[in-house]
Amino acid sequence: MAGSRRTRVGTPLPAVPTRRAGFRHVYCCYAGRLPEHPEPGAAGRLTTPHLGEPLSIDFITDHLAVGGRDEAQAPGLLRAAGIGFVLSLAPVAVTGPRQVYLAVADREPLPGATIAQAVGLIAAQIAVGRRVLVHCQMGISRSPAIAVCYLRQCRGLTIPRALAAVVRARPQAQPHPALLDSIYAHFDDEGPIAASASDSPRPPAPTRPA
Repeated sequence: MAGSRRTRVGTPLPAVPTRRAGFRHVYCCYAGRLPEHPEPGAAGRLTTPHLGEPLSIDFITDHLAVGGRDEAQAPGLLRAAGIGFVLSLAPVAVTGPRQVYLAVADREPLPGATIAQAVGLIAAQIAVGRRVLVHCQMGISRSPAIAVCYLRQCRGLTIPRALAAVVRARPQAQPHPALLDSIYAHFDDEGPIAASASDSPRPPAPTRPA
């Protein structure tokens, strides 16, 4: 379209398997809304230059992204990703989107009340159509752990499949074992040793009228 401006804000991701179309590349090459994707972990990455190193936020689902402290402080990146709400697990001032700070310590078990509060905040914002960024210091342990909780509770994935989806979208994600153990305990699931490595994601069963 004549006169239109198109801004490249991302880079191609490796091919990822999806249920609908086999393997495909995901490109985030424009400012604004990301394309729809069929399953958690097959979303996309938005990047922007920052002091010689790219900042990146990774979409776990169409409306849930994970990043670090620096990404949360990049207003242009947040705008390009369409982020409307930021859940901060590390103290930081965010410009633009609504923000809630929830103190979460790394390398320590997640209290059940913290899991419930974090998942509730994410679910409430997504329910009204906002894109949510969950961030901690580096986007490696705490924020991916909270994303796993959301996928387990709200998307019906088992914890191993939820973790796999998060790592597929954000390869550097590596929640601390203390966080993962507390997530298994909270949801009363089998631990990582007993859990089947081959189980597949299953959506929540549809509810029927009484």
